[in-house]
Amino acid sequence: MWTQNHTDRLSYLSALALTFSLVEASLPHALPFLRIGLANIPLLWALGSFNLSGYLALAALKWLLSSFISGLLFSPFALVSLAGTASSALVMLVLHRAFSRFISLYTVSALGAAVSGFFQLAVSASFLSDAVMNLVPLMMLFNLVCGVVTAFIACRFPAADKVRVQHGDSTVQHQKAGKHILFFLLAFIFIILSQSIIALAATFILAIIFSRLNGRKTKWMIYIITFIAVVFFNLLSPSGRVLFLFVTQNALAAGLERALRLLSLVALSQSLATLPLTGSSIVSETLQIASQLEDSFYSSQSPVLERLKNTLSKDSFQISAKNVKPHSISMCAVFCTAIVLVSAACLLFKLP
Repeated sequence: MWTQNHTDRLSYLSALALTFSLVEASLPHALPFLRIGLANIPLLWALGSFNLSGYLALAALKWLLSSFISGLLFSPFALVSLAGTASSALVMLVLHRAFSRFISLYTVSALGAAVSGFFQLAVSASFLSDAVMNLVPLMMLFNLVCGVVTAFIACRFPAADKVRVQHGDSTVQHQKAGKHILFFLLAFIFIILSQSIIALAATFILAIIFSRLNGRKTKWMIYIITFIAVVFFNLLSPSGRVLFLFVTQNALAAGLERALRLLSLVALSQSLATLPLTGSSIVSETLQIASQLEDSFYSSQSPVLERLKNTLSKDSFQISAKNVKPHSISMCAVFCTAIVLVSAACLLFKLP
């Protein structure tokens, strides 16, 4: 049975993982999947201080909340992230428990990162193209170096040993976020099953509109690059009548369908990220601590390493229960119902 201190410590390290993930997402990188992996640092800290259940809970929260906040929870990219997080967490755990006498934290981190890169590409290949696996050597080499970097930061800048979390009134009535997510699950199922390009395009537009209404910025460049990449990879496997050069009819149609389905799932996840997760749960506590850590990091104009040190020294947090806006569920219901109706209409009238 976990005590409140154990729960607070778990929330704190999960919040640090989320903060690292958000900070790294704001940094420039050549390709979306080539990242240092700063969010793994709290996992390195937890190897020697958490029991098995706590460590696995930390890994799960790291993946869940980073996918939710980034707006990718209902997209295939969440599976890529899950494959990377699960594989690296398990490899690091096994290596640390079995060989900690013989290998350093640097080796544990580097090997965990390398394995993570392989599984991320393997899952990516399942919805993009097998050609993605050609990047395995580059990805594993890059991740080996990044694993050493994350281990250096973990050793050089330790987290606070003890955290003080002051909990406010937990009796505030609030609507459960699960009600919101149920509506999104329904829309998610229809997007997966839909084979109509028109329905998928309409769903994408609806998701963009909903997320914009809720204040979420649209990163058009990511959508454009993803659309071009998916269509291009599908054209590399010719099928059907040749339209021009290497472009064939069936390959183009399959590429458009895959690309629009992927974009719709990403846009749907972006919409989900606009909904509040509140209350007295560990998820809510983690999000509030992460918000306070981010404020601490970005409020200073000091050099990055100095800001990092100051942020990690923060050990006191204020947690409170909050109300969900009363119109959130109704807006969510209308939005997801529109997606279902569009998909059903295209299926009924056999629209392409």
